[in-house]
Order: sequence, then C-alpha cells, then structure tokens
Amino acid sequence: MATEYPGYGVQGYVPWLLQGASDYLRGDVAVKYGLSARETEVFELLVQGLTRGQIAERLSLSSWTVKEYIAGVYAKVGVHSAKELMILVAGGERGRR
Repeated sequence: MATEYPGYGVQGYVPWLLQGASDYLRGDVAVKYGLSARETEVFELLVQGLTRGQIAERLSLSSWTVKEYIAGVYAKVGVHSAKELMILVAGGERGRR
C-alpha cells in the first residue's frame, strides 16, 4: 500500500515524487509535448496532485471535460496514468520522446 503524505491530496504518494521538480521542468514538459493552453493548466494541476473533481472545480469545468483534457495530456505525453506523468516530470522520462 502506498504511503500517504499529508497535504498532497488523494494520490498523496505521487506528488511526493515532485518535491524537487521545478516549475521550469514542468513548463519544459508542456512545451516539449505541444500541450494546448488548457491542457497545460490541467497538466499543472495534475502534477500538483489534484484529482479530476478538484481540477474541474478549480477551472469551472465539468468532470467529464476535465477527463477529456487529461486523456489528451496522457496521449500527447505518452503515459497512461497520473503516476507515470509524475515520474516523467520528476525526471524519469517514461513518456514518449
């Protein structure tokens, strides 16, 4: 079972990987993979550990719309989960190159 880290949301174990990842690195990922402006917003919130529902509330979008943006981010970056996305941003480079 994954360890929970206080203050890091439901998927607390995943954002813990990013404590050392800078905004610059996250921006690089967005540019490298050609994310749209909205996909970049969703991406930034994902790497902060927010859930789909939290992202929907923050951006005033439906949960289903956020789901579609998340799918677009995953497809462009070449990952299949939030955990893989976190590893990529933390420097693990498991996405498409």
